[in-house]
Amino acid sequence: MVIAVMAWAASMERLALGERIAAARKRVEAAGGRWGRPTRVPALLATRIRMAREAGDSIRELAARFKVPRSTVAAVLSEKGPYSAVTGAAKKPTKKGTRAR
Repeated sequence: MVIAVMAWAASMERLALGERIAAARKRVEAAGGRWGRPTRVPALLATRIRMAREAGDSIRELAARFKVPRSTVAAVLSEKGPYSAVTGAAKKPTKKGTRAR
């Protein structure tokens, strides 16, 4: 019986914790802040990485030059997740009849 009561109390505390986190997230986002882990690459560096890639450098070369992991360079180039909003770049239009990748 004691274990059941303690389990119930723990589940109630877990629900309350989730509600507090949701409220904090709404408050931060309403104030214009971002929620979650900070980006590893600032907006200016992300732009420089994209420009260097257009010049023909490989992801490995870019990672070595800018001293960031290859996975981060790939994330910046894919323009997904936190790096899609870094520069506010719009997605490039695709030709009619082709799918975006």
